[in-house]
Amino acid sequence: MRMEISGCGCWCVLVVVILMLNACPLIYNYGNARQLEIVVQDKYIKDNMYYVADDEGNAYKITDLPLLFKWDSTDIYNSLEIGEEYKIETTGFRIPFLSEYPNINEVKEKKDV
Repeated sequence: MRMEISGCGCWCVLVVVILMLNACPLIYNYGNARQLEIVVQDKYIKDNMYYVADDEGNAYKITDLPLLFKWDSTDIYNSLEIGEEYKIETTGFRIPFLSEYPNINEVKEKKDV
C-alpha cells in the first residue's frame, strides 16, 4: 500500500514551521522577566545598540520592545550612571554564540552605594 503526501499537507507543515521560527524571538524578547540588582561598571554603544556591563561581568542590552510599548531605550541608557546601584527588570537570555544579551526594560530604583 502506497501513501501519497498531499500538497496541502506539505504546505501546512511549512506554515507551522515558519510560525514556530517566528515565535522564537517573541519568547526570547518578551519571556523570562527577572528582577536584578546591579552596579553599573561600564556602558557603551556598539553597532547603534546600547549596552551596559555590571560589576559581576554580566552584560545587558537596552532596546525598544514594541509589543511591550517600550520606546524609552535612550532615556534608560542615559539615566544609568557608572558606579551606581540599580534595581532593574530584564527579559531575554544570554546566548553567547548569537551575541545576545538580556534586555533592560525598566530601571526600578536607584540606590546609593
